[in-house]
Amino acid sequence: MHSKKLIQIIFITSFIFSQDVVMGFGSIDENNVEVTISNNVDVSGFQFDIIGSNLTNASGGLAASSGFTVSVGGNTVLGFSFTGSVIPAGSNGILTNLN
Repeated sequence: MHSKKLIQIIFITSFIFSQDVVMGFGSIDENNVEVTISNNVDVSGFQFDIIGSNLTNASGGLAASSGFTVSVGGNTVLGFSFTGSVIPAGSNGILTNLN
């Protein structure tokens, strides 16, 4: 995945219009992207698309440490917990790593 393809991004989440959650990018190279988060509220799940990509894997970050299952398919990333856990308010850092 090339960083030029990441110019357009669509976040489709329950908190898209909230200023309580800010998502962005950390390190980006040809094959990997860090998706970052800073949140003032608990996050129980997320879904977003990265246009122009063909994602194959998501791993690590706050999503993994919070027990989330993160799935990728085509352009879409979906993360949530089957057990109801959340990414707690006040979390800042890498949400997940994509490749």
